[in-house]
Amino acid sequence: MEEIDHVTDGLAAAMPGSRIDPPVSFILDEAANFHIQMLPKLISAGGGAGKQVLAVFQSRSQMSAWGPAVERAMWDAASIKIVLPGGSDEQDLRGLSNLIGESPEARESYSTSASGASTSWSEQETAILTASAIRTMPKGTALVFHREMKPIVGRLTSWLEMKEAAGMKAAEKALSATLRDQSAYSALVAEHQSRTR
Repeated sequence: MEEIDHVTDGLAAAMPGSRIDPPVSFILDEAANFHIQMLPKLISAGGGAGKQVLAVFQSRSQMSAWGPAVERAMWDAASIKIVLPGGSDEQDLRGLSNLIGESPEARESYSTSASGASTSWSEQETAILTASAIRTMPKGTALVFHREMKPIVGRLTSWLEMKEAAGMKAAEKALSATLRDQSAYSALVAEHQSRTR
């Protein structure tokens, strides 16, 4: 990762506006499993150089490996935050609920007295989405935060349902075959497979 980041820094410096064109994508699934030292810098400053970062964490607490201050900085620097259902960290869920905000809810109340009954209305601020509601969102949905826009609950589309899926599968198969054929271990693997048949 560090080497790719270093090379892309050099490429960006040689391009107009010091931005890589087309942009380079860093897709980091289970990012917490690999303590990438330069990840905070990449998330906070990479966009300005044409580096797009998609870092996937199971929860915000996984980012605390970089320290609490860096965790907050990475969370704040991410221009798009996508939260999937099923999380169980209470602090994370309450924080998300607070980030979504509250809305006024009208409450009706009744009272009786010697002179008769009366009805009154009042407004009370209630959470738009509670922590529990975020945790139990339906499968295939996600809570999306994008900069200053109001958060939305969106429906996710599996890549297998995309029109490009067949081409992506073919490209994956071709790349796997190329990597296997060029590997220094391909002859050893073939020999092992022929022995075990």
